[in-house]
Amino acid sequence: DLKAPWMMSYSASSASELWAFSSAGLKRSRRAGDSVVTNSGDFLLAIVKRGHGVAILPDFITQPALEAGEIIEVLPGWTPSSLWLTLAYPPYTKLPPLVGLFAEHFEDYVLKSIAAPGS
Repeated sequence: DLKAPWMMSYSASSASELWAFSSAGLKRSRRAGDSVVTNSGDFLLAIVKRGHGVAILPDFITQPALEAGEIIEVLPGWTPSSLWLTLAYPPYTKLPPLVGLFAEHFEDYVLKSIAAPGS
């Protein structure tokens, strides 16, 4: 029942996302619309809060709004495919300590967010 014009893409490119879901061994996919494609989860969340679309976003972005009743989960019981995150920085012959520290902090933050959504 998802309609492409309402499905907004969270993407670094200008191409719409392919949403893939699974539930109890079933798999479904649907191409999102291309009217809203952005790499800003906060921007997509603001649009969703106003009732102007549907987006797949990480729990650490949506959890506060879900708990406050500002948004609802549209497909409970269906799990979207995993999100791949990459931290990119220039090549170094020796990694600067601050870059290494930030990378460790970022990885810890993401792993904690996945293990305990909303924390």
